[in-house]
Amino acid sequence: MFWRRRKEAPEEPSGKPARFEDAKEATRRAAFLNVAQGMTSDEAYKAGLKELFRVCRSQAIAAGAAEGHSEAEVDAAISQACDADVVRMKAASDEDFRRFAEESGEIVKRFLSAS
Repeated sequence: MFWRRRKEAPEEPSGKPARFEDAKEATRRAAFLNVAQGMTSDEAYKAGLKELFRVCRSQAIAAGAAEGHSEAEVDAAISQACDADVVRMKAASDEDFRRFAEESGEIVKRFLSAS
């Protein structure tokens, strides 16, 4: 995943407003990566993934607020998407799980670089 190459937490957002749907998707994927981090013992990596989730969620809340959504509504929308991921991943093969993790990393990376 991209995080190991950087060896540091993501930078703060550039101040450019994010689209709510993009921010919600990035947060959903960051949540997945954060849960999947249990597969590693690298504490710095785990801490970085937690920070990644916090940054994405913060941007999702800000983007949601700009579209008239409350923090609770944003969290509920993200939670609903994450719940669907849990159901899908329970039936996924190891290869599907790895592919989803790679896609998630790329989506989050692209979102943060555009922010």
